[in-house]
Amino acid sequence: VAVNAEFILKHLWKGAGINMPLFSLRSRRSWGIGDIGDLLLFIRYAEKTGMKLVQLLPINDTGASGTEKDSYPYSAISAFAVDPKYLDVEQIMNDFGEKVSEEERMEINRLNALSTVDHVEVRKLKLSSLNVLFEKHAVHFSADANWLSFFEHHKEWLQPYAVFCVCRDTFGSADHAHWSSFSKYDHALTSAFFEPEHEKYSQILFWCFLQFHLHLQLSDTVKFAHKKKIMIKADLPIGVGRHSADTWQHPGLFDMQMQAGAPPDAFSGSGQNWGFPTYNMPAMKADGYSWFRKRMKHLENYFDALRIDHVLGFFRIWSIPIGRESGLAGRFIPAIALRVNDLQQAGIAFNEKRFCEPFSDDLHDVILIKADDGYHFRINMQQTPSYAQFSDLEKEILNKLYHQYFSERQAVLWRNAGEEMLQMLKEATGMMLCAEDLGMVPDFIAEVLQRLNILSLQVQQMPKEDHKKFSDTASAKYDCVVMPATHDMPPVRLWWEQNRENAQIFFHEVLKEDGQAPYFCEPWICKRIIDMHLRSPAAWSIFLLQDLLAMNGHIRRPDPSDERINDPANNDHVWKYRMHLTLEELLEDKSFIRSVKKMVEESGR
Repeated sequence: VAVNAEFILKHLWKGAGINMPLFSLRSRRSWGIGDIGDLLLFIRYAEKTGMKLVQLLPINDTGASGTEKDSYPYSAISAFAVDPKYLDVEQIMNDFGEKVSEEERMEINRLNALSTVDHVEVRKLKLSSLNVLFEKHAVHFSADANWLSFFEHHKEWLQPYAVFCVCRDTFGSADHAHWSSFSKYDHALTSAFFEPEHEKYSQILFWCFLQFHLHLQLSDTVKFAHKKKIMIKADLPIGVGRHSADTWQHPGLFDMQMQAGAPPDAFSGSGQNWGFPTYNMPAMKADGYSWFRKRMKHLENYFDALRIDHVLGFFRIWSIPIGRESGLAGRFIPAIALRVNDLQQAGIAFNEKRFCEPFSDDLHDVILIKADDGYHFRINMQQTPSYAQFSDLEKEILNKLYHQYFSERQAVLWRNAGEEMLQMLKEATGMMLCAEDLGMVPDFIAEVLQRLNILSLQVQQMPKEDHKKFSDTASAKYDCVVMPATHDMPPVRLWWEQNRENAQIFFHEVLKEDGQAPYFCEPWICKRIIDMHLRSPAAWSIFLLQDLLAMNGHIRRPDPSDERINDPANNDHVWKYRMHLTLEELLEDKSFIRSVKKMVEESGR
């Protein structure tokens, strides 16, 4: 009997999830930041609202500078270690029969009353309290059989990480180039730190103590989530911090002369510069991508699903030379360069100075970027004053070459590179893989993801089709995740107020409403948006917590401008967003919980 596609999609399993950075969670017992103890409450809230998944941003240790810059969750000092600021300190105290001092309680209360996260002060408080705790119980810890077993299983990354932390604190910098005789990683020297007679042994053991307890707490949290039938979804950053244990231990796996970023897109008109080094893919491939495989297996200890951050970077990464700030200075690597003959045969009278040196005072006002292998088009060269000075015929030739360079010349190279990387990731793990495939997306990406059973991402306010204003949730394919917004975008209410023109179009064309769109994104509008995502054919619909709460005028935040998690256009953005309500308050609001759960159940998720 023939079964139509609509029937199949209607009866396929579908789920819904909540997306929130761990640091943004707030409870009555928080220490000014969301931690693993708060994650238990968040999982409980997900279960009660009918959600099947909790999605987090990366939780790797980012403690490089001791400043607000460490709030950036995508630039870690270790691809394996978890940030100690996420430890539930009081749980460890209870395990050891210790209590919070009056002085600590005063600081805890001060930090927890803040509307945003003070990463510097939170880290200082937690490490101070944990250090006192460690010194009291270090002797018992060093002989703990469970710790010794954990060390044996994880020492390949744990030893370099612990020594990295001690050297960072000893030399006052995470930049290992300034570490005297330790500037270059030496396995024998690193192992020596773990001898009890070494002068730094106690400090080394402290960082191991933290990672061991992070492991215990995360493992217990996973068990709790699975009992509640909730999946936990992690985030795989596209890179690691320039000054990290990974670049110190494996310098040959990274190109330290380049900075990873993204070309101009809807997030940023001048592109993005993330600062961390790009991968040396030939070196990665030479040892069978061992570092990546171990990274995936490690994440598998704690997570059921994985968001592959900037999956396009595995096909070709936007690479900006060290010393340059703007994303406009970058180019894709790998890429097949243009030669002088290519330009001349197309009808261009090539002059290197005219094409490769700034035409005006703007450093980025060039047509081509000169490299060792030839010439590469400057992204969006049509927007430069230099381009404007060419004749119509020259512009026509340049445009044709430009199109060929980005969409035809590189296609096979990029497809093969990305397919190989993603195939490797699939082989390395049993986690459900979800791609963050937004930005300048080549045509073949969708086919590769589909063939490898990696879910695509469809965001309503950032459609992949150039001719569309919004993604159509009703026509989404099953093998994708639909979202109204991501952490890199303004949540729905903020988007509505910031872009009145698009809000008006959305009001007419998507909501099918007549007349003037309300100035504010009223609760009924937010509810319609959530509902259309829930009823999508997509396998998953995932929502920022802010967008869920926006459906209720009594509990949503008064000012939507306070709800933004990240602004990619601002390189100095501090990631300090916190929930304005506690998780306990949300759990006590039975009426709202029932309304969300009803929407989820009626949608078939």
